Order: sequence, then C-alpha cells, then structure tokens
Amino acid sequence: MKYLVMCLIFLFSLIPIAYAFEDTQTQHVDTQTQHVYSPENAVGYSPIVKSIRRAAVKVIIGNGLGHGSGSYVKLMGGYFVITAAHVVDAPDIPLSIEGQDGEVVRAFKVYSNTDLDIAILSVEKMNTRRAMPFLIQKNILDVNDILIYSGYPSHHKLLSFMGKVSGYETHNGLDVVIMHGYGWPGSSGSVLYNANGSIAGVLWGIDVGRAYVPQLIEDIIWLTPSSAFNMDEILESVCKTQTLRALPRCLRLEKKKIKERFQQ
Repeated sequence: MKYLVMCLIFLFSLIPIAYAFEDTQTQHVDTQTQHVYSPENAVGYSPIVKSIRRAAVKVIIGNGLGHGSGSYVKLMGGYFVITAAHVVDAPDIPLSIEGQDGEVVRAFKVYSNTDLDIAILSVEKMNTRRAMPFLIQKNILDVNDILIYSGYPSHHKLLSFMGKVSGYETHNGLDVVIMHGYGWPGSSGSVLYNANGSIAGVLWGIDVGRAYVPQLIEDIIWLTPSSAFNMDEILESVCKTQTLRALPRCLRLEKKKIKERFQQ
C-alpha cells in the first residue's frame, strides 16, 4: 500500500499537476511564509531548529535525475546521512550529497530497509554541514507531539517546518505515523526531530486524496517513527564500513552475532 501511495504521488505529479505546476508553485510560496525559511543565522531560531537546518542535506540521484532530502549525522565516530530507502534504492546509480555553497560529496549506501523506507548512507566529513548526534526517540509518538524537520521540497532551497502528529495507520503490518505539516516530492527522506533534538522518524510520503480525482494533499505527511527502527540491524550495517570496523562497540556486536550463530 505504501508503494501505491508513492507511485500515485509521482504519477499524478507528472500528469494533471504538470499543466498547472507554475500556478501551484506560486500558491506554495505564498502559503509557506508561515514556516521558517530565512537564513540560518536569523534571529528567533531556537538552537534545535538551527542545528536541524545545519544538518539538512539534499540527496542527489545520479547526475541530476532527481533528489530527496536527508539529515547529516555522526554515529560512532563516522559520518552518515539518514534518508528514505525509495530515494536511494535504484540499482547501479551513483549517489551524492549536496550541502551548502556548492559542496558535494559522494555517498555510499550502507543500510536500507524498504519495508520501513529508511536508508543510511556513508559520507566523508562535510565542511558546510554540522552533523547532528545520532540520538533516537525510543518511545512511541503521541498525538499532538510537535516535530521539526528541514528539507528540499520541489525546486526550493532549504526550508524548515514544524508539524504535529495527527494519528496512526498500519501498512503491511507496520505502524506508521500521520502528521499534519508540509511535504512535496523532494521532501522524502527528511528526518523528523523532537524538541530535544532526538530523531523521531523519517518522512517518506504525502497523502493522495481519492475523492473524484486523485490529488496530492501536501499537508498530510506519512512517516516511519523511530520506535520502529531496528537498531541492531542498523548498527551492524554501519559497523561494516571500513573506518568503523575495529571500534569496541562494533566488536561487541560482532561477538554477539557469532555467539547467536553458535547457539543455533
């Protein structure tokens, strides 16, 4: 069902919406004035919003075939980008990460879970971005929880938003969260943070209304909550990157894995 939503998003963004795209862009610019999108050193930003913006990156697919959003994080001494799996799962297509002021670095996929629609890319240390710590909100999100996220919807430069958890859905036996906020193609992979700066989820889709003619509903956002992340699976994949292989935590994970295999 999740992939049906995504397919409809892109299908209808190419057919009926394409003819009115210039008009809808104007509307979006007008309605987005309520959100934070001024320069990163603007007065009035909270420290958390500043940090989230400074970690936000654009995930470039191939040589400009498309893009998604992501967040630059530091985990166990290495640098990574969290994004959505569907953004980076096309086979044999190079990936790169765009920061600010023209900085672009190569990215290598080290983890992908298509059911949860999250992925992690390994990157070198960036000069124009400041990594967020890899801190996960473990408890389940509640209705009305406020989440903060930055990304690159449509043709826009970096935009930042705040949204509220509206409810829950179940897709293929997996719990997902519905949030009232803003999203558009290009937003996929934006990382949602709570007010403490912990990762609360990953944005992977926007709603498709089915009354009369299917249409995108850009203020109903679908996301995978961090409470669904398989941290053992993530850490095991991250530990396979060459620079982290010998870290004590990675060694403990490897010993645990070997022990479990032996017990089987």
